[in-house]
Amino acid sequence: MGNNRFLSVSFQGHLQNIYYSRDLVEEKSIYDLLSKFEMLSSNLLTSPPLLYLIDYTKSSYLVMTDATKAITSYDPRDFLDGGIPQLIDIFQPDDFKVYNTLVFPANIAFLQQHKDQPSDKFVFSYNFRVKAKNGQFVTVLQRGSYITSPNTGLPLFSLGYVIDISAFKRDRLIYPTIEEIDKIRLSS
Repeated sequence: MGNNRFLSVSFQGHLQNIYYSRDLVEEKSIYDLLSKFEMLSSNLLTSPPLLYLIDYTKSSYLVMTDATKAITSYDPRDFLDGGIPQLIDIFQPDDFKVYNTLVFPANIAFLQQHKDQPSDKFVFSYNFRVKAKNGQFVTVLQRGSYITSPNTGLPLFSLGYVIDISAFKRDRLIYPTIEEIDKIRLSS
C-alpha cells in the first residue's frame, strides 16, 4: 500500500473509527494550540467567541466556553455532557449533510496530502447553521485546527472558536476554507 493513497472519510465515519484508535498525543501540543486560538480570539472586536476543544477519540468536548449561551442559549455543560451528539442534534440537517459528506472529507484529504507538515499549521473554517434553544437557526463561523495521529494523519482532536455571523450571512451556502496559520495576520 503506497503512501500516496488518501482516505475519504465522512465525519461520522471518522468518529466511529477513531473511537478504537490507540494513538496518543502529547497534552502539551493540545494546550499550545489552544493558546494560539486564544491569541486569535483576543483580537476580535465582537462578542467573545465560543472556544472549544473536541476529543474525537471519546466523541466529547473537553472545553466549551460560556459564549455558547450568547450564540445558542444552551449552557456549555449541555455540550460537555452530551458530546458531539449534542452538536449533531442542533446542527441544521442540510448543513450537516454537506459537512459530513463534503467538507470533512475534503479536510481529511488535505491533511493527508500535507502529512509532512504539522497539522496545527492550518486553520479550517466553514459556516453552518445551528438551532438555538428558542428554535431559531443561527448562522455561525467555525475556525479551528486539528491535532492528528502521527500514525494515520487523521484527526484526534479539534480546537478552535465559533462566532455568530447571522447579521452578515443571509444565504444558505457553506463556504469552507483552509489557511496556513503563519499567513493569518494578528493585529496588536
